[in-house]
Amino acid sequence: MNDARAARRFLDAGPLQLDEVRACVTAIETHARRALDVIQRIRSSLRTEPGAPVVLDLSDAARQAGRLVSGWAADRAVQLEVQTARRPLEIKGDPVQIQQVILNLLLNAVDASAGQPPERRRVSLRTEAGTATAMVTVRDWGDGIADGGRLFEPFYTTKAGGLGLGLSISQTIVAAHGGAISGGPGDGPGALFRVELPLATAERVNVQEATS
Repeated sequence: MNDARAARRFLDAGPLQLDEVRACVTAIETHARRALDVIQRIRSSLRTEPGAPVVLDLSDAARQAGRLVSGWAADRAVQLEVQTARRPLEIKGDPVQIQQVILNLLLNAVDASAGQPPERRRVSLRTEAGTATAMVTVRDWGDGIADGGRLFEPFYTTKAGGLGLGLSISQTIVAAHGGAISGGPGDGPGALFRVELPLATAERVNVQEATS
């Protein structure tokens, strides 16, 4: 808009200053292209319907996400602790989307921990099995949650430069996989997020019981 107004001023001022008008038009094209890129990324992120589901190990997805975030955490002097279940936690779903949920939680946790005193610069990632669910938890020792009621609201963020879509998209992905995600204060300072997804083995047991 600013470039368009500047171009109009050059056109109205006379005599015609073509070089300045061309510079404004070029800037308009550049910013429009950038706006298109941002919109396409948001649209892509909001397409959260799972692809063809496969059976995957939630612990393996968590370990992979931890490896992806480890460099980011190390650069910010944040210790990343990863503890996974001893046995595979088989779930059915889209591996890319499940890993994206864990990545979103880890990146938020690292950001929350980076500005803390050294003893609080740590993030814990754990997986464990419930009765019929597989769980992954991400815990940080940051400043905690200011407004828990708005955590999963689209475009709500307390991070400078954040879009406020990470948790909203994560909630949509988890719901599409038949699971639930929750967030709240941890035991002490910081925040704890938990994702629960149905075990694929439990689903097979239920089907067998229904047909027997």
